[in-house]
Amino acid sequence: MTTLSLCLRRVTMLTGCFALISAAAVAQSPGAGEPAKSWSFAVSGDSRNCGNVVMPAIAAGVKKYNSAFYWHLGDFRAIYKFDEDYAVEPGINRNGKDPTITGYLSAAWDDFLSHQISPFADMPIYLAPSA
Repeated sequence: MTTLSLCLRRVTMLTGCFALISAAAVAQSPGAGEPAKSWSFAVSGDSRNCGNVVMPAIAAGVKKYNSAFYWHLGDFRAIYKFDEDYAVEPGINRNGKDPTITGYLSAAWDDFLSHQISPFADMPIYLAPSA
């Protein structure tokens, strides 16, 4: 099975999980004479190796269901090896040379922010620390 098909399978699975979480809105305590208000949030984790595909899809769902915020539980990028998303990015083999692990480790965080967090735009995002 190809990496892309695995990523698409993950997108489908995560989208289904997201829909269930979004549908379960939490009721806030209403004030005197006010109707109860509800809100929702989205949560997921492990965007290693196909987060560049999965995270924009999650962001679209979060916006569609007007979630209050998004909570990422960790495992943002594979650090023990090249993240598969990073390894296939156009231009990663600069000057005909393969990327180095040192270069990858220097770029991994900024790459995560630009490809996986930016699709959420101005929505509040909470990142749990990875262990």
